[in-house]
Amino acid sequence: MIDRYDTLNNSFEKTLIFRFGDQAGFFSELNNVILAVLYCLDNRIRFALYTSEVSPAIHWNDYFQPFCEQTTSRKHLIHNKRSLSGRPSLVRSVMRTWMKRTEGFDYFTYELWDKFRSQQFAKRRFTIPALEIDGSILDATRILIGIIVRYQQRAAEQINHVTASLDLPDEYVGLHIRSGDKTREAKVFSADEYMALLARHTRVRNVFVLTDDFGNVEHLRRRYADYAFFTTCRPEERGYDFGAFQRREHDARHSEYVKLLASMDVLRQADVAFGSYRTNPGMFLGMCMGTGFIGIDSDEWVLW
Repeated sequence: MIDRYDTLNNSFEKTLIFRFGDQAGFFSELNNVILAVLYCLDNRIRFALYTSEVSPAIHWNDYFQPFCEQTTSRKHLIHNKRSLSGRPSLVRSVMRTWMKRTEGFDYFTYELWDKFRSQQFAKRRFTIPALEIDGSILDATRILIGIIVRYQQRAAEQINHVTASLDLPDEYVGLHIRSGDKTREAKVFSADEYMALLARHTRVRNVFVLTDDFGNVEHLRRRYADYAFFTTCRPEERGYDFGAFQRREHDARHSEYVKLLASMDVLRQADVAFGSYRTNPGMFLGMCMGTGFIGIDSDEWVLW
């Protein structure tokens, strides 16, 4: 399928260079790659990736195999953003025009951002015969994730080491409980609310919990003694904060990203998983799992 994608992508005349890895959290960055790829396929635009090597950026090749042309030109760090604030200066406008001409592309990220993030786009039906896509945005993104999200060997080995250490039973369900700085963006649900949702849908009592606050795990183990809870969260973790995380050393960030990817793989393989669609991991799981992921905040997947 990757060969078919490569042939189709490279057949388009216009090109987007999409900025990845240094403006938001891991799954915010990844989700938007997936959506932008779909938009480009639907509009016959060639997709290429800018993946920054500037700390503390997430470099695509540290985790995933390449699926399109890449550039690491630092000019994109200055000019190729999700959005532009204020009126652009004449000098920067000239520089952006010059970049397009010399590097041979047509769109910066900000020029298409609102298009693939729109509700109108989310409600489209997509037909891309070369990739066997014919359906809703979730039908399309599920196929694209198989093309885009392919681990590098070293990352795969590290992820497998984390998942093996959990010693999970064959039958289990999953919970994603986001705490920390998520309270600044949306309503945060309690562990008890998640357990009530879980109990309405399954009798399985082995539960993997992805959370950024070990207090949630402590509460679950104390309150629901007849369940077995598994987690990669450590006792010292008491809520994720993006700004504080970005200030950590590279190796520490890398270890956390590996742990996050391993946890997401575990959730994807669960009998059913529960979480919030208005988190980026929840949005990704909805794209991967379809009806296998149940949202606490919405009856259906949302583009937020």
